Amino acid sequence: EVDIQDNNNRTTRLLSNLSTEVSIIDGLKFKTNIGVDASVNDSRSFNAQILNQIRQRTQNSANRSYGQSFSLLMEYFLAYDKSFGDNKIGIVGGFTEQYFDSQGFSAQAINLPDEDPTKRFLTAGTAASTREFRSPTLGLRSMFARAKYSYKDKYLLTATVRSDESSIFAEGNRRSTFPAFSLGWRLSDEDFFDVPFINELKISGGWGELGNQNIQPNQYLARIARNSRYTFGIDGSNEVVGANQISFSNPLIAWETVKMTNIGANISFLDNRLSSTFNYFIKNTEDMLLQPPAIGSQGSNPSPFLNVGQVRNKGLEIELNWQSKQSEFTYSIGANVAFINNEVTKLVEGSFLASRTYGRPAQELSRTIVGNPIATFYGWRADGLFQTQAEIDSHAEQPGAVPGDVRFVDINNDNVIDDEDREILGSPHPKMTYGINTNMSYKGFDATMFFLGVAGVEIYNADRMQGLDASYPFNLYSEITGRWTGPGTSNTIPRVSTLRTNLNHRTSDLFLESGSFLRLKTLTIGYTLPTSATDKIGLTRLRFYVSGQNVFTITGYSGLDPELGLTDSNLQQNVDFAQYPQARTFLLGV
Repeated sequence: EVDIQDNNNRTTRLLSNLSTEVSIIDGLKFKTNIGVDASVNDSRSFNAQILNQIRQRTQNSANRSYGQSFSLLMEYFLAYDKSFGDNKIGIVGGFTEQYFDSQGFSAQAINLPDEDPTKRFLTAGTAASTREFRSPTLGLRSMFARAKYSYKDKYLLTATVRSDESSIFAEGNRRSTFPAFSLGWRLSDEDFFDVPFINELKISGGWGELGNQNIQPNQYLARIARNSRYTFGIDGSNEVVGANQISFSNPLIAWETVKMTNIGANISFLDNRLSSTFNYFIKNTEDMLLQPPAIGSQGSNPSPFLNVGQVRNKGLEIELNWQSKQSEFTYSIGANVAFINNEVTKLVEGSFLASRTYGRPAQELSRTIVGNPIATFYGWRADGLFQTQAEIDSHAEQPGAVPGDVRFVDINNDNVIDDEDREILGSPHPKMTYGINTNMSYKGFDATMFFLGVAGVEIYNADRMQGLDASYPFNLYSEITGRWTGPGTSNTIPRVSTLRTNLNHRTSDLFLESGSFLRLKTLTIGYTLPTSATDKIGLTRLRFYVSGQNVFTITGYSGLDPELGLTDSNLQQNVDFAQYPQARTFLLGV
């Protein structure tokens, strides 16, 4: 409610683009593109005093922040295209440069004497903090060249090279070069090719490198923050304001490089009504950029991003499309599917990287382990609930367990349940991802649909793990009513307790679920009036339509939304922290 928490955020943004193209001689063109992205953000917030809840807020606070950002993009291209008989060449050279700059301030006041919405001003309270910032200017500069050659449009060659320089990295590591090439052969144009039902057959292959620098800036610097407060003295009454280190540096951080090799085929059948694409690829990510979790000896400072190792993705992508027309009825159906295998092939140090911790036991949910997929779920195996004391006595030693607690599997058979009994539980990466597109039209009616689906994937329902744990001061899941209350009453939901003697809600497969789903992502149905009707009202075209996004989802997942993605960089994926689900929207338009 506005009386408890009042937030107001306003952003004004300007997007502008200017392009010019000049023809120098026959086949030679020069093109320039200038783009500007500027924005101003003004934010106010107020948090009221709360004394009637378990989590109290003993003092109110008012906050104000103002920031502005500016980005300038400059692109210059020189292109030459020419045909010499059966030969075609195309050469493009370019230079691009982009700058990012931002600055602003923020301030906070506490203990405002009057919480009336009309009197929530910073000057009314006690100044708590002020901060002014100007981020260092970030820049990305690139030079590239591309050459294309074809003979009779049958033999195809493309080669590219680009050199990128980024201010994200320290001097000496800012520039890197990424080459690539591809070859193609249209077999269906050869004289020896004679397959009546195949209209086109082209095979292609290629290899290339691409760089990634999408991380937070200043990783190579150990940053210092001012206005930090610390108290001295026995009673803590001597407060001083100073500076402290807020980040560790990694001066060796460098570009992440993705190297991909692929081979594929494009085939068209039946007078081009049926077309298909097959592509097999191997993508190796080297010098992978990840931010390891902080260890206790670091204090509260986060770890810097590191070039931690290598990951291999390999898989097969298939796409099929069918289009046809029957009198006034026209339709097309397309389907695509991808089978991808993910494997960590190298870590620079250690045998694994842990994700951030979660829950009362403060344990990681995922580990990145050599020989396994990145962000593999890791923890204990649950084997139902202890129903009686006799079952506890006959089981491996499990400290703190009483009837109604979760029974965990003794993985290493040492007759003790401890950290050594954790193992790989599952993968957040789908075995199969697929999509279906349909387009239909009949007379003035038209319809389009797009389905998205994944199969063979798992989700760690961390929200359910917390929602069944009575030691939290939150509302519990309604399924807690089916908890264990005596022998035979439940074998899946443990007894309610705030003591956590058995750590029933530790990281385990008790909260691991299938994340497979099929979702109708978009649906549009429209009707276009015939010209005989629009001419009478002086219009060229008039179309009515209704469209929907995330129309429905078929899934066995118990959470709000199975389409999750990354939740802690690449170190943690497909973990449900009660993220806000994707909205289902419907639109009517003309």
